[in-house]
Amino acid sequence: MPLLTPIFDFDGTVADTMSAYARAWNQVAPSYGLRSITTGEVNRLRHENPGRVMKYLGLSRWRLPSVVRRLHRELHEHIDRLDCFPGIREALAELKSRGHILGIVSSNDRANLDKFLRARDLERFDFIYTAGRVFGKHSVLKSVLKKHGLGPDRAIYVCDEVRDVQAAHRAGLRVLAVSWGFNSRQALEKENPEALAESPGDLAPLIEQLSKA
Repeated sequence: MPLLTPIFDFDGTVADTMSAYARAWNQVAPSYGLRSITTGEVNRLRHENPGRVMKYLGLSRWRLPSVVRRLHRELHEHIDRLDCFPGIREALAELKSRGHILGIVSSNDRANLDKFLRARDLERFDFIYTAGRVFGKHSVLKSVLKKHGLGPDRAIYVCDEVRDVQAAHRAGLRVLAVSWGFNSRQALEKENPEALAESPGDLAPLIEQLSKA
């Protein structure tokens, strides 16, 4: 039975960037006339879908690309001082030892990914692609599958957000959602991922199970 290729999201799945994004948001928001957020609000928004989050923040679709570019620039200044989630390094090492090819598809900038992975000694991914738009990830996932000769049944997207689950399913991919990132377990369950990990230690066993399904 061929091994599944796990394709990872980056922010909130590999890298613990949620607090950093919240700080960056509060630096950027005033210049756009948008709402700043507290830690308590961040925690409440974990239970919401992307549309409700954007409405709460006062962020329109047409303004989203500009704001995201600003956030990524703010993040770049100190992304090498952030860390991965506890257990992620070991989970990736376990998957590699079992012979899995590992990839990343992220909405973050490639420069940010490279800087973080280099600083945290996580340069063990076989391929990395970035989506130019926050809501354009499904087309990138389709392109990655085609480029690497992967049928949708031979890869799985590992991600932490409702929009990621939706994008992967739109691309025909199965999803292994993780509960430690931007969206809560309850929000993710509503999107019917094929599996849900509570900790990075769950990743290798769940991927092995899904490889046999």
